[in-house]
Amino acid sequence: MNSEEHKQLLIDPRWQKKKSDICNRDGWKCVKCGKKTESLHVHHLIYPPSGLPWDIADIYLQTLCKTHYDEANGKPRGVAGGTPADRKMSEMFSVRELAKAFQSWPEGEKRYVDDMLEYRKWTLLRGVAEKMDERHAAAMDLMAAWRRGKSSAA
Repeated sequence: MNSEEHKQLLIDPRWQKKKSDICNRDGWKCVKCGKKTESLHVHHLIYPPSGLPWDIADIYLQTLCKTHYDEANGKPRGVAGGTPADRKMSEMFSVRELAKAFQSWPEGEKRYVDDMLEYRKWTLLRGVAEKMDERHAAAMDLMAAWRRGKSSAA
């Protein structure tokens, strides 16, 4: 999903309703520091498999101020980003912490968290494998070009 499609999902009335419900539940303040600011964000502890931001149980959502929202998404304080790898690691740790914190959840909820952990691990490993394949292919191309150059010089 590209960023334009994601922006469209965030203005969808279903997400706006879910976001309002979560802010109401959390008292319109950051659950980490208690700040009541104009800039509150609803953070997904885990993202729904469907990719639709509203298609998830409320227990996986929390209201955060901008500072804590950026931190939760792997953006260092005062920096307008954070690398994709930083964000990926932040997601992995968030899910692990969530799994540890909610050992008392019903079995179905625990299985969902386990499935999300496996999915994130698989996605991360697939990305690493794809990068390795790209680098291997580039190295093989360089080696073939070197061999062609060497044989034509002989």
